[in-house]
Amino acid sequence: MEYESLPRMNPRIYLLLATIAGAFALVGCGAGESAATVAYPIIPDASGESQYAANCQVCHGNPATGEEPQLDAPRHDGDGHTWHHADRPLVEWVLNGVPGGSGLMPAFSDQLSKAEVASIIAYIKSTWTPELQASQMENSQAWENQLVK
Repeated sequence: MEYESLPRMNPRIYLLLATIAGAFALVGCGAGESAATVAYPIIPDASGESQYAANCQVCHGNPATGEEPQLDAPRHDGDGHTWHHADRPLVEWVLNGVPGGSGLMPAFSDQLSKAEVASIIAYIKSTWTPELQASQMENSQAWENQLVK
């Protein structure tokens, strides 16, 4: 059986095809993770208000109106202590529950994505005074800087 030789292609074509294939592979491999990527520190933004109302307000109250929390849940307004914590642990506590806590803070990882939790944190931060926002942002940035070292 005789084989016909394939026409010789320009090496640049092979490079182009390999680059395209590699790009598709990278997009396919990272598709699920890119949606979960969160930039820290989280910038205050009111876009997560509806998620907060649906998932958090029943226990923590409304930080915009000063509504009282229930079940001894901490306040998220300026009178609470949420602003003392860096963003990354806040997101992890919402997703996984509070370790060593009273057990009343459930994990929300089966209901909310990391990006949705970040949006909720952004909403909470948007209800604070500029001074509290600045203090918490500084704390969050210091936390992130420690992770890089």
